[in-house]
This record gives sequence, C-alpha cells and structure tokens, in this order.
Amino acid sequence: YWVLTPVAGTYTLIILQWLFVMAGGACTYWFIARRSKGELFPLLAVAMYFLMHGRFSAHRADVNIAIMAASLVPVIIDLFDRRKWKLFFAVSALLLISREDMSLWLLFVGLFLALLYRQDTRSRKMGLLLALVSFFYFVLCMNMFIPLFLESAEKKFTLFEYRALGDSPSEALAYLFHDPLQVLKLLFINHGD
Repeated sequence: YWVLTPVAGTYTLIILQWLFVMAGGACTYWFIARRSKGELFPLLAVAMYFLMHGRFSAHRADVNIAIMAASLVPVIIDLFDRRKWKLFFAVSALLLISREDMSLWLLFVGLFLALLYRQDTRSRKMGLLLALVSFFYFVLCMNMFIPLFLESAEKKFTLFEYRALGDSPSEALAYLFHDPLQVLKLLFINHGD
C-alpha cells in the first residue's frame, strides 16, 4: 500500500478495500449474468452481495482484511468460470496469504467448484487442486507458521477458540464426524462459558 501513499495518503488501504469490494460485486454480476437470462437475477445477486453485513459494514469501519479477502471469493469463482487459470491461481494465492482462515474457505470453494464443474475434467481437476493446496496450506499454517511466528510461552494464538469442538482444528474436525448432532445443537446454544 505504500506505493500509493503519495497519491492517497492515509486513505490508501480504505481505497484498496473499496476496490476489492467493488471487484467482488462486478464479478458476482458477471458470473450470474452468464448463467441466467435477463437482468433480474444478476441485479438481485449484486444487491444481495452489497447488502451482506460484512460488506455493508465496510462503509462505516476501518480497513478489515477479512472483508477484503471475502470480496475476492466471487472474483476467483468468476475467473474459474471463465477458465482464466493463471489469474485464478494468482488471486487464490493472494487469498491464501491474506489470512490463515481463508485457506479453510478455499478448501470448500475448491470442492464446490469441482462439484459444480464435474462434467469438465480439467475444471474438476483445478477445483480439486485448489482444495488440496488449501488444505495443506491450512495444516501448514496451524502447525508450523502460527506456532513459529505468532506464539510464544506467554502468548497463544486466540483465533481458534472453539473449545466446544476441541482444542485444535484436527480435534474439531474429528468431533464433527464423531457427533454431528451435537455439533448442530452447538449452533443454537451458548457454549462460550
């Protein structure tokens, strides 16, 4: 962002956030427009995109990397749909390094894309490749990068606070399969204490 500092000053990051949000909206429109007849569904999709709380709250808050990263998900879906593989993987790589939890998002986005494009062998493979790379990157982040760079004897990583599911992502995943009904119940009860 420092490259734009002489032009935009302290507004540089907020301008970048707005550009990311707008790109996500444009790609949402284009993706739905290619798949539907008429203008109604693309316009409804864009309205839904911009009225989601995370995007809407971007209008009144400081820069939030999660909002910027989430805004790129429609971009990668649109790039995938247009088979722009180099750009698709470049934006996916940007998403992966933006936040540690985006790799978990991309795991499921990759699986979704592989399922959606299951008739096209190359697209299915690309979706599965994204899911596989995302899974390994998530494991690498949780088991190597975060303990190495963000944790110490005095400080623990606090973004994984799902004690009701387990003490680690692997325990949480095992619990999801071990007792799925209890996991559904946890969606509706306060288990924070």
